[in-house]
Amino acid sequence: MISFLRGQLIVSQPTSIVIDCQWGGLEVFIPLSTFAKLPKVGEQIMIHTHFHVREDAMSLFGFITKDEKDLFRMLIGVSKIGPKVALGILSGISVNELTSALVAEDVKRISMIPGVGKKTAERLVLELKEKIPAIDQVTVEFKADQKQKEMITDTINALVSLGYNQGKAQQAVREIIKEYKLDSLKIEDLLKLTLKMINK
Repeated sequence: MISFLRGQLIVSQPTSIVIDCQWGGLEVFIPLSTFAKLPKVGEQIMIHTHFHVREDAMSLFGFITKDEKDLFRMLIGVSKIGPKVALGILSGISVNELTSALVAEDVKRISMIPGVGKKTAERLVLELKEKIPAIDQVTVEFKADQKQKEMITDTINALVSLGYNQGKAQQAVREIIKEYKLDSLKIEDLLKLTLKMINK
C-alpha cells in the first residue's frame, strides 16, 4: 500500500503528474481539484495516494487533501463507479459540496456533474449517504467552511480522547452550535462549552 508520495514535481498536467521520488519518477492520476492546488513544476510536493490494482493494470491516484482521497475511495466502492469516473466526479464538484449533496439527498445537484446522469446520482445517494462520517454530517448541517469544519472535528476528537462517547460528543457540539452559532466561536470556546454541557 502506497499511502502518500513526497518528492519533486516533474510534470504537471490537468489529469496526471509525475513525481521524482529519488528512486524513480512515478505517474499519478489526479482530479482537477488537485491540479488547481499543485505547486510549480520543480518544487517539492506531498500527495495522498490510492494504489489501484486490476488484472491488466496497476495505477496510482493522487489527492492534495485526505478528504479528497477518502471520498474517492467511497466513490469507487459504489457499483459501476470505477477510478476514472470517480476522478471525473471529483473534477466536477468540490468535496464539501458533494458531501452536502449526498447528506441532503440532492439528486438534482449531483446529476449536474459532467458525466453523471440521474440514475447514477440516485445510486450515489443510496449507497453513500449512510457512509458519510457523522462528523461530516454535523459540519454539513451547519454549513461549516473548512476552518470551522476543522474546529468541529478537533473538538469532537478531543472529547473522544478524554473518554466521552463519540455520539454524545457530536450531539453536544450540535447543541452548542445551535445556541451560539459557529461564527462567534473559537475552538477553545466550543470545547469549554461542550464539556460544560456534557458534564451537567
